[in-house]
Amino acid sequence: MKQLILILVALMLTGCLSVAVKPDQVAKTNRFFEGETLNGNSARTAHVEGFMFADERLDTSFGKLHTVVAQSNARRPLIVFCGGNAYREDLGGAKRMEALAPFGDVMFFDYPGLGSSDGSGVAADYRATETAVLARTEALAAERGTSSVIFWGHSLGGGVCSSLAAQEFHLITELRLDAPIEAIWQVLSEVEAWPEWRPTVKRVELLRAGDGDGIGAVRRMTWRTALPYSLGFDMTTTRVHPMTLIEGRASGKMGGAGR
Repeated sequence: MKQLILILVALMLTGCLSVAVKPDQVAKTNRFFEGETLNGNSARTAHVEGFMFADERLDTSFGKLHTVVAQSNARRPLIVFCGGNAYREDLGGAKRMEALAPFGDVMFFDYPGLGSSDGSGVAADYRATETAVLARTEALAAERGTSSVIFWGHSLGGGVCSSLAAQEFHLITELRLDAPIEAIWQVLSEVEAWPEWRPTVKRVELLRAGDGDGIGAVRRMTWRTALPYSLGFDMTTTRVHPMTLIEGRASGKMGGAGR
């Protein structure tokens, strides 16, 4: 009898339930809010000091994508904020700006068909949004000379930011040193000593030595972030051209190539 009851319960738990979800319940557009009284303020009105704000309209396949970039110091991380499905920069920007300002400079954007962005909120518009946001993020990082970018998502934005972070991403950090190239190469080659002069590097541990040129060496690197935790990964040296290039591939909590 007990076996029969367990079988019946299992059948009940494995049943399927069909739910009709309307498109505007997933990706809301301005039409969804017609006739409603909405309250809020843009990031430009946030109670933060030392920031300069720039409105931008990026070209996409569906028209223009509206963004707001808030910058204070190029040495700080760049945060790309991906809001929830009802997020509009002109209404929710100030609150998010005040929350994110302690951690870095911020880029906000309106989803297609929402806020000041063109589009109708269909899947193709969202794919085009990711392409435009990623390209602008790379350009901003290059302009600022920073290698620290944080994708910060809320609700629907968690999936959008995850998709952005999963794309092939290029970051360039430029350091200008007034010293002979031989001296610079010597400092760069002593990777275990990087924490002594590079503030973002917390710790470097040699796990496996490489050949005479250092190729094949594996190091566990721990980097500081703008958030209250560190980022660790293993870096394998894959190519060395003396006085010119050191290239490695990261694995673990972060993957990719660096040179």
